[in-house]
Amino acid sequence: MDSLDLEILCLIQNDARIANAAVAAKLGLTASAVHARIKHLRREGTIRGYLTSINPGAVKQTLLAFIRITNNSSGKDEIAFEDFIRAEPGILECHIVSGEDTHMLKIRTDAPASLGTFSQGCASTPVLRVR
Repeated sequence: MDSLDLEILCLIQNDARIANAAVAAKLGLTASAVHARIKHLRREGTIRGYLTSINPGAVKQTLLAFIRITNNSSGKDEIAFEDFIRAEPGILECHIVSGEDTHMLKIRTDAPASLGTFSQGCASTPVLRVR
């Protein structure tokens, strides 16, 4: 990977739909050279995919919250915890943290009541403590 690859990555990270010709014009390359470099970056795993940024208001998910939890699970319970995190659509991110808690969940939902329901559901799980 060279400096041109890094510049290409910077441009497409900010706008994944930018045309190869536009990237090429900004970097003084041909569109086919940019296409070949992007193809190589995908093949090598540097580019893992493309994401869509959704307006939370448009889907009525305007409440963003962070919830600290302590996961006291192990073994099969740990697998169940991971499955729960992956399956819950309101969880945007799950981070392992140090200190009193083990994880920080980034949640997006429609209202405080929904957040309360989600928190109560987590708290009713024997291996989780919600804070």
